[in-house]
Amino acid sequence: MPLQHVFPLQTTLEWATLAAKPEYYATAWSCLFANLRIRASEVLFVRGGTSAIGQAAITIAKLEGVTVFPFEHIPDAHRLMEANGANGKIIVVH
Repeated sequence: MPLQHVFPLQTTLEWATLAAKPEYYATAWSCLFANLRIRASEVLFVRGGTSAIGQAAITIAKLEGVTVFPFEHIPDAHRLMEANGANGKIIVVH
């Protein structure tokens, strides 16, 4: 492995959670770009915006310039979805 791919990490996450993060992002990236072929200026509706894959999809899509409309059933979920970069109308159904 090239040295530039290795870096120190300080986190409070448990090892199991930390190890799973790359899988969430790889799955979201594959869905967005390999399957949907999403591009900047498009709109993405994310069902389950507070799930691990939903959060990753929101973050990645926002960085790509996509307008993200997340949907969730959890009260106060909008705070987490906004923190992850949701930039469209956030829909929370109780």
